[in-house]
Amino acid sequence: MKTFTRYLRLLYVGGVLARLHLTSYLAWIINDVFWSIILIIPASYLSPNPVVTLKLLVPGIIGMSLASLGLWIGTEFLRWMVHDGLTDMFRENGMGVYHYIVCTLPVDLLSGVVSLALLGLVSSGFYGIDPVWWLRGDPLLMTLGLFTLMVVELFYGGLAGYLYAKTRLSSSWTGILQIGVTVGTVIPASAYPLPYLAFLNPASLSAELLRASYGVSGFLSTPLMLLTSLLTPTYLLVGWVLSKKCDELIARYGLEYRM
Repeated sequence: MKTFTRYLRLLYVGGVLARLHLTSYLAWIINDVFWSIILIIPASYLSPNPVVTLKLLVPGIIGMSLASLGLWIGTEFLRWMVHDGLTDMFRENGMGVYHYIVCTLPVDLLSGVVSLALLGLVSSGFYGIDPVWWLRGDPLLMTLGLFTLMVVELFYGGLAGYLYAKTRLSSSWTGILQIGVTVGTVIPASAYPLPYLAFLNPASLSAELLRASYGVSGFLSTPLMLLTSLLTPTYLLVGWVLSKKCDELIARYGLEYRM
């Protein structure tokens, strides 16, 4: 009960932070839709089946977007919030980077769904398809895909926090790390010579689950379900360990504000 109450408090904190960052969320949604259009439209027009291409690319963009968001949230906790004293406030209340990511998850996922809905509306105008095509997938696989996106954000937030606390890297490296999350997301895992290696990127699993829900994945549903049961707890554990290591490093050595 105590743990449940603590998570409710985290969700409340996340709601307050969301109000403070409302314009940032709106900008993220608009940016997400425009970048998606830039990536999808040329690829679709060069494809003999634009709708299949759309269903291949959109899940990858979603996976990449949530992984990138996790990286930037972890960086935010150890960069901008340090300057404003908010990191210290969190830590004084027994909360670290993991708790900060958890409190932002519901609003982040909701913003992602809004981006997807807007993208569905825009793409329906280009291709003359149902505006809610993105909801016409296998319910179980789609639910698993969306659930694992939360794990993706926790993993990459913990990774960014650990790297930022452990090394002398500046936050500009977060942008470089974003390039790595295109593996298995925008570029499908099945396109690689050793496709299962792409699942070293947790966002690949989410992308393939969503592709499978639309019937366009290069993997069969049963192996994907098995991989989900094995990899999701692993990603979650690794993300939690990285977050704890980040907190330990801050407690031992302090935290330097860097650009």
